[in-house]
Parts: sequence; C-alpha cells; structure tokens
Amino acid sequence: MIKIGNQAVLSGEYRSFGEEQLVSVELAASKLSPVRIGGFDYEIEVVTKDDEGNPEKAFLVAQEMASEEVACVIGSTFDGTTKVSIHVYEEYGIPVISPYAQKTEISKMGNIFFRMVMNNEQKIENIADFIKNKINPQKLILINNREEYSIELVDYLREVLSNYGIETQKPMSIKMSEEDVTVIAENLLIEGPDTIFFCARYNELASLMTKARE
Repeated sequence: MIKIGNQAVLSGEYRSFGEEQLVSVELAASKLSPVRIGGFDYEIEVVTKDDEGNPEKAFLVAQEMASEEVACVIGSTFDGTTKVSIHVYEEYGIPVISPYAQKTEISKMGNIFFRMVMNNEQKIENIADFIKNKINPQKLILINNREEYSIELVDYLREVLSNYGIETQKPMSIKMSEEDVTVIAENLLIEGPDTIFFCARYNELASLMTKARE
C-alpha cells in the first residue's frame, strides 16, 4: 500500500478549492492504482486532511501526515499553510506537490517542494511582457483589492513595468464594498485610462465593471 497525502482547505469560505483538489486526487488514484514497482503491485490510498486554510492547523496536519507515513503530499491550498507545512515535510523527507501555492520564496525553503503553477514573479513578468508588447498602453491604472496577495502582485507589476519604461501612478486600492466600488468607478471615469489592471477575484472584477458601465 502506498499512501498519498491530500492536504487542503475543505471547510469554510474557500472549501471549493480543496473540494476540487480532493476530486482530482481521488480520480488520479483510482486511475493509477495499482502501480507496479520493482515487480510488485501496490494499491494507492489517499489520506485526506482538512487544514481549514489555517497555518496553525496546517502545521498539525503536516505532523499527522508524517505520523501516517505518507509517501508524498498534494497541497496545501494557500501560501501560508504551505509554508508552515514544508518545515515538517522537509524534516521527514516527504515531497510536497502544490497545485496552488505561488509565492516565489516557498521554492527556496527546501528541496522537497514542487508546484504545478507558475510562481508569482513568473506570472507578473509574463503579464508585464504582454502589457508592454501587445497593449503598449498610453495610460495604465493598477488596482489592488487591499489583500496581501493582490498588493504584492500589483506592486511587483509596477516595478517590472517601470524597468520597461512604463510608468504608472500609485495603485488604487479597493475594498469590495458598494461605497468603495462606486468611488473607484467614478475615479476611473475621471482619469480616463486606456488600460486597467485589477488584481482580484472574478466576482470583484465583475462588480467594478458593472459599476463603471452604469
């Protein structure tokens, strides 16, 4: 028997991320099991644990995974929960494959971490290249949603664009309340940019677009 750990957020506001991951991992295990290694067949068992998207809980979950002797771990969902978990998995030599964690610094935390997505710096550098080479804006406005992830990405994009010779004003910040959305929409109409970059969720972007069109 080979145990594969599945660590994700499976409760609370962001449980849909973990639920998608759970379905994917279980489907993959069902398709691949049994696996033949060294002439022997091994069934795959998925060990799933909910870290609730909480770093303190994630640390405990990582310890539980290690005690159950999983061969590797898929997860965790967030950068914060992944970072604290890696310390445990590094100690026990358990490889970690993350489908979500994107902070660049996580890759430097050990030799057991692998990711399935671009890190934040790679993502922003690709966006900056697209803006420079495909859009070439005359007036670009950057907007964050006041969350750490959004602020860091927007600030880094501004830095990369500056290196390309594209200067932008101080980014706008928006908290997704009706009042804030209205104010930002009005400011955008006054500023009259030809390009807007808003680092936020789909529903937040939709709210801002709807208000601006009104």
